[in-house]
Amino acid sequence: MRYLFFCFAVFAMHLSSAQFAYQSHSFDGQNLKVECSAGVLDIMPFTAMMVKCTFRPAGSEARQLSNAVIGEAASLKVKLHEAADKLTLRWGKFKLELEKEHLGLRYFYDGRLLTETDSPYFEKDGNIGLRFGLQAGEKIMGAGFRALPMNRRGERLNLYNEPHYGYGMGSPDLNFSIPYVQSSRLYGLFVDNPQKGYLDIGKSDSSRMEWGFIGGELSYYVIAGERWPQVMESYSRLTGTQPLPPRWAFGNFLSRFGYKSAKEARHMIDTMKQLYFPLDAIVIDLYWFGKGVHDSFYMGNFEWDREAWPDPAAMIAGFRKEGVKTVLIMEPFIMKESKNFSYCAAKGLLASDAHGDPYVIEDFWFGPTGLLDIFKPEAQEWFWKQYEKQKKLGVAGWWGDLGEPEKHPSEVRHVNGTADEVHNLYGHWWSKMLFEKYAENYPDERLFHLNRSGFAGSQRYAVFPWSGDVSRSWSGLKAQLPVMLGMAMCGIPYMHSDLGGFAMGRKDEELYTRWMQMGTFNPIYRPHGSGIPSEPVFFSEETKQITRKYINLRYRFLPYNYTLAREAESKGLPLMRPLFFDEPDNEALYDINDTYLWGEQILVAPVVDSGQGIRSIYLPKGTWINFHTDERIEGGRWVDVPVYIYDMPIYVRAGSILPMALPVNSMDDYRSETLEIRFYPGEADSTYSYVMYDDDGKSKDAYKKGAYELLTIRVHQGQESWEISSSRGGGNFEGRPEERRFMLSFHGVREAPEKIVFDGTEYWVPRPGKKLKKGAKQANYNPGSGRIFIRTSR
Repeated sequence: MRYLFFCFAVFAMHLSSAQFAYQSHSFDGQNLKVECSAGVLDIMPFTAMMVKCTFRPAGSEARQLSNAVIGEAASLKVKLHEAADKLTLRWGKFKLELEKEHLGLRYFYDGRLLTETDSPYFEKDGNIGLRFGLQAGEKIMGAGFRALPMNRRGERLNLYNEPHYGYGMGSPDLNFSIPYVQSSRLYGLFVDNPQKGYLDIGKSDSSRMEWGFIGGELSYYVIAGERWPQVMESYSRLTGTQPLPPRWAFGNFLSRFGYKSAKEARHMIDTMKQLYFPLDAIVIDLYWFGKGVHDSFYMGNFEWDREAWPDPAAMIAGFRKEGVKTVLIMEPFIMKESKNFSYCAAKGLLASDAHGDPYVIEDFWFGPTGLLDIFKPEAQEWFWKQYEKQKKLGVAGWWGDLGEPEKHPSEVRHVNGTADEVHNLYGHWWSKMLFEKYAENYPDERLFHLNRSGFAGSQRYAVFPWSGDVSRSWSGLKAQLPVMLGMAMCGIPYMHSDLGGFAMGRKDEELYTRWMQMGTFNPIYRPHGSGIPSEPVFFSEETKQITRKYINLRYRFLPYNYTLAREAESKGLPLMRPLFFDEPDNEALYDINDTYLWGEQILVAPVVDSGQGIRSIYLPKGTWINFHTDERIEGGRWVDVPVYIYDMPIYVRAGSILPMALPVNSMDDYRSETLEIRFYPGEADSTYSYVMYDDDGKSKDAYKKGAYELLTIRVHQGQESWEISSSRGGGNFEGRPEERRFMLSFHGVREAPEKIVFDGTEYWVPRPGKKLKKGAKQANYNPGSGRIFIRTSR
């Protein structure tokens, strides 16, 4: 029996090889077109570090439904060499070899093999697809939102956005799939096909990565680089970067499922303020719709329940005066009981069945419902009008829920295809609609839009996805790290979780504390849950104190975090970065799922196990300084660190300069006139620098308009003296400080210099038995803690 199977497999391969045998080619100086009996293979060197390949089967009329790619091919000098058995393309450090026998491709960069294919495409079980070779020891990351370890080799993943209530670690298929993976061989692979499919990363065949789809165009991009930032920047130029958020988005959110009235929302804001918790936003869940006749919600009405919310405009304005912005939920399902169903059905705004009639989803969890056909311009226009009504009441941000869509039967038809063809694009098109309507109607305002689903390129539409209905459990907490890091590596920089957990579970002070600590160094800080209150005011005094301390720390980190956001906008670099981002050749780092870098300078090691007393942490190469104790530790190794409930391990890279703000109660109160500049000494006789980005925190495209400032801090760490300088560049904007006051602090100082010079002014460091000159300015030095403080101005 084995012999027969083997013969069949060889025979099938033989047929495939004959089908794909080379017939002819044409070359225009950059692009190569190769013909075979099965179709046409187009090879387009896209940039110095990227190539695009598309196979068009003979007789196929595949449509490209995706708009993920916005980058344009560069003009390149490409050399073609033809041999009897292969064609070779070369440009820069890139080399591509095509075997004529079966059109197999091999991709090289700087002399190293990246990946290879044995044929241009395959057909199997009603799917078409692509296969790529996997090398021994190669690790594969990415593919979007997956509650799996970072290395996803050995998994078979669905390429289909779907929610899972109460998930934890080990859930492979969730709300936001992206057909983009990264390899430990230092390349990225983006398959630009949004249709329903799967990705088998060596599960069926350990030597192959297989992509299958129900249809669509077979286009993919191989992206090479020498370091991960290069690969990330190339992918971001291809699919776009996330615009800078409004500054308030980095603050603390009030959110739960859900506030049932204006009175309850008012009470929660007052309670948070009375207990001295900084606050910037409140999220209003679906209770604002009011209840329907079957005790469900009138989803689709988009009008306030005036019994519970008697004067929403006054409420929103009152919150806003206190620095609290209102974020409102919107959903694309129009229930049959809602007042808008008949109108939307009559106007053809709903997704339809095979006969063109509105498709009613009978088993929707709130009752029978229709679904807006978000791909129809008329449906987009009507949906936008519902937004605009609330925008005029003062709503500052939006929460787009159920956008997978959560219920989307295969029989549903949209204006551009069947449900399974366009399902993965639904949330993406929703975000696109809202972004473009803001650009048209509010061109100077930055959009804030929570949406839990999307596709490659959704980041350019200002989407802030959250990780769905995660379980309130240690498994749920542990899952968030590879979830956020995996999405970050796929170009989605603002993935975050419902802090504290959303679904099921019980009230657990330790779990809540650890989740809230981790959230301090997450893109968005938004506690949210159901059944159990998610606000810190409902927890013990100890938990309140710890949480308050970490929320205040997040506000103090605003200058650093905001600069990271600008880096994400300009280069596509994520705020959260896996440890291998720094050491791509260290294979062991690809298996670390519980520690990450926050920007380039901060390492965060959340505690994700109950009752943990010792935390094993890998510190990358170099010297690291404990943020809490200022202890200096050499990296490039594992360290065991005692952990206590009141703190989470945080380390700062030696040589780092950190700008920190004064504590504020709302981002509305933030001013950059006074900053603490922290320096964590590196090597003697070295120079370090940091560039802080600042603007008014609200105007769209501030950098493009020149309405920004760059504050540069340089430190030369000499043997006897440290020289610090500050300089300002950029343009002007409302609120730009005329001058700044600096508090300089130095942490982890082993050998203090004799003096510190800041912008030409000398500050002498006191030494035992040595008197200072009369009138000399003095630094405050504590040899025991290794800290130096100077208060100065600019």
